[in-house]
Amino acid sequence: MLRKGFSYAQIGRPAAKFGAMMAFPPANPNLTEVVEAAGSVRLRILRQVRFDTKTNESIDVVLIANGLPVVTLE
Repeated sequence: MLRKGFSYAQIGRPAAKFGAMMAFPPANPNLTEVVEAAGSVRLRILRQVRFDTKTNESIDVVLIANGLPVVTLE
């Protein structure tokens, strides 16, 4: 999903399509386009992400790739 992109549909609204969100370094460094795409990936690690303001519940760690949360850890 992250390499090829995905679409999001909601009833009564047009579907939204998202392109590739991630790229990984290729085995062949001569593939400059892929190397540049892999270099532009932004990975963030967030600690204690609160998701409920009423109960103050939180997730210990969230990994975000290019603004998209992809992994949660407890």
